[in-house]
Amino acid sequence: MGKLDKNILILERDEDVAETVCSMAEMLGYRTRVCDTTDGALTELSRKRYDIVITNRVLKHTEVSLPWLIRSVQPEAKIVVTTAWPLELNTTALPIDCLLHKPFSLNDLSTAIAAR
Repeated sequence: MGKLDKNILILERDEDVAETVCSMAEMLGYRTRVCDTTDGALTELSRKRYDIVITNRVLKHTEVSLPWLIRSVQPEAKIVVTTAWPLELNTTALPIDCLLHKPFSLNDLSTAIAAR
């Protein structure tokens, strides 16, 4: 499966950040869709297959781990969590594939998407 055959769902509330990440992923050759709410993203994941989910959210508003919810709907999707916080997230306790620190470059995004 080539890059053009892969779908990326971007969960981002900030419209400017979403547009930037979307443009970067499209420059890398991926098809993208943006959701600005957790519930919207989970609905979208239940409707369509996504190969990769990029999100800056770890906890849903109910304090349920969002990566676990994503895995329950699409177990094979790669999950990339972006963060602007300097602290390390305990990624071993979460089903995520990559932690990407903001700000990040096109090369950083490409590496994160390719990691597994």
